[in-house]
Amino acid sequence: MPKIEFDENGGAELIRAAFFQRLKKEPKWDVFMPGRGNFENYLECVGKPVFLARRRADRLEQEVFWELVVQGVLAPGSDAANPQLPHFHLTDYGKKVIEEEKFIPHDPDGFLQRFKAEIPNADATVTAYLQESVECFARGNHIASVMMLGIAAERVFLLVSEKMLTALAHPNEKKTFQAIMERMALKPKLDFVAKKTRDIMSNRPRPNLPDNLNIGVSVIYDFIRMQRNDLGHPQVAPPNVSREDAFVNLRLFPTYYKLTEQLSTYLDANKV
Repeated sequence: MPKIEFDENGGAELIRAAFFQRLKKEPKWDVFMPGRGNFENYLECVGKPVFLARRRADRLEQEVFWELVVQGVLAPGSDAANPQLPHFHLTDYGKKVIEEEKFIPHDPDGFLQRFKAEIPNADATVTAYLQESVECFARGNHIASVMMLGIAAERVFLLVSEKMLTALAHPNEKKTFQAIMERMALKPKLDFVAKKTRDIMSNRPRPNLPDNLNIGVSVIYDFIRMQRNDLGHPQVAPPNVSREDAFVNLRLFPTYYKLTEQLSTYLDANKV
């Protein structure tokens, strides 16, 4: 992999990417000393004069390191013999983060770049709420993160529902679903789309759609339910979303969005 180029205007997202690259490739790395070439194999300072880029990189390295400590990915000390900085270690949670190959919410810019690369025609509104969600997560605002993700999921579901309405072949069925779409309640919409999706998947010959498509529709609904009911309305008990739950939800969302995009493509080309 080529080195990341970093100039005097480089941002923290580039340093963050270098951190995750080294953490993945060098699991025994356990000493961080600012200004000591921590990322010489991953980051190349460029520009004239180059020392301006190096100086900025050194400062941002410290910021990103402590950002990852605050987020619970890293912790000071490597073992009983070296319990303090500059030694450090990946927490148990941090190891789970590093094992994630694609979507790492602790790296918001990398997360969104990967999302846009894998779903190049993603709906702009979905992408905007997803960006809010991943940025809230990186700041430790897990409740807000899940709420924003729920709104993104609702947008995804409504887009699929509109495709379904257009693709319906039977006039009475179309009239029924049109009436459902005009109401605020979400569950009747989900029930209709879920049933039609099951019908589509039972057709013979089998349509060229993923086997887990039905699960994808249901999971999108669960994202919405969390935002609308569990978090979106005042409850007797204070809202509670763990870091781990928010992390898993963000990791899963791109996969399930891709499933719904495949369903939308099918509905564009076929009457159901």
